[in-house]
Amino acid sequence: MHLRGDENDKHIHIHLGIFEEESSRPTWTSKFGNRSQPKGVFKQKSLNHLKKSFLSNIELEQSQVIEKQFLVSRQLAEKKLIEKMGELTEQSVLKKQQALLNAIIEVLPDSKKDWRANSNAVSMKSANALANDFVENLLTLDTETLETSHHLQEINRKLRSIYKRSYGENAKTLNYVESQKELIKKRLINELYRSIKKIPEDGYDLKLFGSSLDEHQAIKKQLEEQVNEMGRKQQPVPKKVKRELGRQKFFIKKLNAQSEVNSLNENIELLARFNTLFSNFYKWTKNSI
Repeated sequence: MHLRGDENDKHIHIHLGIFEEESSRPTWTSKFGNRSQPKGVFKQKSLNHLKKSFLSNIELEQSQVIEKQFLVSRQLAEKKLIEKMGELTEQSVLKKQQALLNAIIEVLPDSKKDWRANSNAVSMKSANALANDFVENLLTLDTETLETSHHLQEINRKLRSIYKRSYGENAKTLNYVESQKELIKKRLINELYRSIKKIPEDGYDLKLFGSSLDEHQAIKKQLEEQVNEMGRKQQPVPKKVKRELGRQKFFIKKLNAQSEVNSLNENIELLARFNTLFSNFYKWTKNSI
C-alpha cells in the first residue's frame, strides 16, 4: 500500500500480487533467464472484475460503518421522543389534548394486559385509533418534539439510501421511512399507555377543560368510524366505546347550545343598542318639532 509521499505521491494506491501454488496450464520457456512458466495472461475484463469486487467490498464495509452510526443516532432520537411521552403529565401540551386523552382513558378496556399498540383485540380498536391521533398531534404541538421527529425522519431517509444502494430498490427499501415512522408511533403509543397506567383512577377529570367544538367532533368522527367498521365486520362494539361516543355527542350538543346562547345574547345586546338609538332619535325629533 502506497500512501501520499511514497513512490507515487499522486494518490493512495495498492499493489496486489497473486500466484498459483500449482498450475495445470501448459508451460513455455522464457528467453530471459531460461525459466519455465505457465502460459497465459490476465485479460483486462478479469482485472476489471477483480477491481470491481474489491471496491464493492470496501464500499459495503464503509456503508456498514455509516449505517451503524445512523442507527445509534436514531436510537438516541427515539429515546428522546419516548422520554418526552413519559413526561406528558407535567407538560402543557397535555392540556391541549385533554379531551382526546380523556376519550382514550374512557375507551381503554378493563384488562390492562390488552393495552398494546399492536393488539388485535376488538376492545382496543378505538383506543389505538385515538392514541394514534394523540401521538400525531404531539409530534406537531411541541417544538422540541417536532424537531426530534424531523431529525429522526432525516436519519431514516439516509438509511434508506444506504439500503437501496446495497440491496437494490424493492418494496422494503421504498417503504422504509414510512415503516420506521409507524414503528416509532407504536412505541410512543405504548409509552402513552404506560403513562396512563400510572395515573390514579381519580387522577383525571372528565370536564370539557375548555376543549373546542372541533376537537370533540374529531373524536366523535373517529369513534363513529370504529363503530361502523365493527358493524360491517359483525363485531360487538364495546360498551365503553358506545358510552364515550354518547358522551362526545353530549359535549357537542352542549357546546352548540352554548354557542346559540352566546349568539342570542349578542343579538339582544345589538337590539338594546338599536333601541337606545331609536329612543334618542325619537326624543330629538319630538323636541325639534
